[in-house]
Amino acid sequence: MFKQVLPVAILSAFMVCGVRAQSPTAKFSRWSIGLAAGPAFPVGNFASKALNSNESGHAHTGPGAELVVMRRFTRHVALVLTAAAANNPIGTYTTLISQATGGVTIRSGPWKSVRFGVGLGYEHSLFRRLSFDVRATAGVLKTAVPGYSYQLPNYIDYTLVPATPLQIIYSSRGLPWSFVYAAGAELKWPLKGRFFLCANACFAAAHYDILYSYVDQFTGATSYRVNAVQHHQPIAVIQAGVGAGVRL
Repeated sequence: MFKQVLPVAILSAFMVCGVRAQSPTAKFSRWSIGLAAGPAFPVGNFASKALNSNESGHAHTGPGAELVVMRRFTRHVALVLTAAAANNPIGTYTTLISQATGGVTIRSGPWKSVRFGVGLGYEHSLFRRLSFDVRATAGVLKTAVPGYSYQLPNYIDYTLVPATPLQIIYSSRGLPWSFVYAAGAELKWPLKGRFFLCANACFAAAHYDILYSYVDQFTGATSYRVNAVQHHQPIAVIQAGVGAGVRL
């Protein structure tokens, strides 16, 4: 609980200091819009490759992008709106489906996610031109169970030439919207006019309960057993990016 409250308390303290320090007659841009792109690094269990955990996401680093809109109430305090997307590949990994089947190699599609958030931010000038802002948001995230396939080494498909182990294929399926929280920071360097360059980083996390199904044993030509495994799947990434924006 303390770890969750501390960032909010620090951000609130910055905001109070900013309100007290601002000049009531100074003019400033109310709106800013920035777009940045870069790598999305999976963290925690989302990046874990452990085979004995039902929270391992097997995610790898992939591309991501984030749009940040800020509407400043004062020179320092702002309402923040965000929209972001990430694509984290999985590739192949080996797992144990059942004792009857043994270890199989899973070939999986990527984790694809989009999220939207709203929250508060604090912006402050570090030097003559460079500015720095921090923000905390909450919102919703949408993702899908990646499609995956594997071969059952103990069962041969003789309809193929040459005969090969039977391949099981599951298509990607969408998941419902989930709550997501995020915290980020950004540096802005002004260009000519109202434009600026930006570099940012943001941590975002959500959780899902996902039921995976595996065909693990055939009892006849068309009869088979399905083994269902419940996964408590965290979705957690640190997105870093560089880009540009405009003040309005």
